[in-house]
Amino acid sequence: MYNIKSIRIQTTTACNLKCHHCFTEAGKAKQKEITLNDFQPVLEDLKKMKTKTAILTGGEPLLRDKFIYELASSLTDFEIINILYSNMTIFNKKIAQKLQKNGVYIIHTSIDAATANEHDCFRGKKGAFDKTIKSIKLAKKLGFQIWVRTTLTNQNIKQVPKIFDLLLKLKVDSFRVRPVITTGSATENLVISKKQLKEVNLFLLKKKQALENKIEIKFLPFCFEFAVKSSWQKKTMPCFETQGYISSVGDIKPCAYYPVVLGNICNNSLFKAWNSKKANDFRKKTQCKECISCKFYSICYGGCRAAAFGRTGIFSAQDPLCLATP
Repeated sequence: MYNIKSIRIQTTTACNLKCHHCFTEAGKAKQKEITLNDFQPVLEDLKKMKTKTAILTGGEPLLRDKFIYELASSLTDFEIINILYSNMTIFNKKIAQKLQKNGVYIIHTSIDAATANEHDCFRGKKGAFDKTIKSIKLAKKLGFQIWVRTTLTNQNIKQVPKIFDLLLKLKVDSFRVRPVITTGSATENLVISKKQLKEVNLFLLKKKQALENKIEIKFLPFCFEFAVKSSWQKKTMPCFETQGYISSVGDIKPCAYYPVVLGNICNNSLFKAWNSKKANDFRKKTQCKECISCKFYSICYGGCRAAAFGRTGIFSAQDPLCLATP
């Protein structure tokens, strides 16, 4: 039996930005997106599976004005921690108050360049950088935890040290990086090399060792931290076993980046879909034979299966950025 410990909920595909790497090619909302009524049976399943966290994402979730607060409140009632994934360009004090009233105290946002021009170009809208920075400062002042992710591409890979310095000044709580995954809007021209990833990881490893109490730092692949004998981040189980995804139209998927649907919350039990024959067959299908024999397998479980599929079209392929291989 598999239980979802962290559920990612796409509240809408509506978005006010046009990011180059968007996995869902967001823009306009789908014609019929899930409602709180659709979600009621899911709450019971999440309780049954002892789910700990819910990541409320989009699109831009704050554009789903009423639903986002109702959903957050319901998840809070079930003792599930809410994490809002927002670009923060429309965040303000009024929104902050409504978020906190409904149980949202962690905001996960993105900074993808050290300068406004480059960030705005990547995010597809002029002024996005300045608005996000302003909102981070406001959110910190109001008591939110702020997590920032940088999606690593060959356009911004050399800017990571400057981005890190900026986030230190902003006193964010967590800095997370991960390589771009080639799905949705993301294309091969954004992909980084193993050498570039290793250089970034070495930089962040040094910062992590020196600044552990000032900022949380998380980076991939997991086996790299372990391999260099640092304090490493261990995955408890493969993503498809403990992390689930529900799309804005209710599709149940093993991962946001996969074109695989296990069911729909409007017609199926989340718990049953997650433990169905189709789900278990898919888990077997994504196992990489070369990875299973690797000494780091119990640490990373084959790296990012979505990245492997995105680059090769093969579910069981090796993660192309695995640093444990030549």
